[in-house]
Amino acid sequence: MKKKTVFYSDPLNDDFAATNGKIKKREVDEHYRYRHKGILYNLSEFAVYRCIATPLVLIYLRLAFGIRIKNRRAARKIKGGYFLYGNHTQNIADAFIPSLISFPKKSHIITSQETVSIPVVRFLTPMLGAVPLPTTVRGAVNFNSAIGDLLKRRRVITVYPEAHIWPFCNFIRPFRDDSFTYPVKHRLPVVPFVVTYRERRFLRFLYPLITVRVCEPVYPDSTLSPREARKKLRDGVYGEMCSAADASDNVGYIEYRQTEPEAGEDVPAEA
Repeated sequence: MKKKTVFYSDPLNDDFAATNGKIKKREVDEHYRYRHKGILYNLSEFAVYRCIATPLVLIYLRLAFGIRIKNRRAARKIKGGYFLYGNHTQNIADAFIPSLISFPKKSHIITSQETVSIPVVRFLTPMLGAVPLPTTVRGAVNFNSAIGDLLKRRRVITVYPEAHIWPFCNFIRPFRDDSFTYPVKHRLPVVPFVVTYRERRFLRFLYPLITVRVCEPVYPDSTLSPREARKKLRDGVYGEMCSAADASDNVGYIEYRQTEPEAGEDVPAEA
């Protein structure tokens, strides 16, 4: 397996997704419909998500990546709604791995506006669980209401705190605590998970195989102020994810190297 080298300058903001900058984002304002109550739509959603997408994705992930999920019981023992937080290293796989962890509960993923901006596909992605971030203040009210509604229905909300895709990255990048506002506000646990990569025994010229390591739930501290609780929760989740990524069989298919910062340029902290 020959390594490819990718250079980065900003671990918080650099984005190596294949679609980066290629999709014109639509506006997600107060008129965007996060929930459809029509019977026909909901039947279509069930058919698309459960009967078509889930089995096809499972077959794809098994054949392409030999996917294994370890410690799935850590998530399944939670009776109500909860949050999944994971590392962002795949384009297609990351859209469906959460649904395999949370099954039989449906997982919804907080995404950028790109997922609902592609013609034709934009009508399917919400059925598959995409919850796009709002672009306006009024849209934010609508968005927060939708998140609360999903959690009341015992759904699972997935967040990728690293925000940007770094293909096959085998370490946890630094991330801010902004996204931890959601579990702190709703007083619900976070189940961290980490996608790691294992080397193939045969056909080593192909992509490495995937192992998903699910960590034990991390709960927000209700005795702290929201700001302090958010930071503590972020640090706890980050620590769990780093420990999982340190697995001895986690191989590096792509080597990421940071370029030297220019004079006077700040270097982001890791924690």
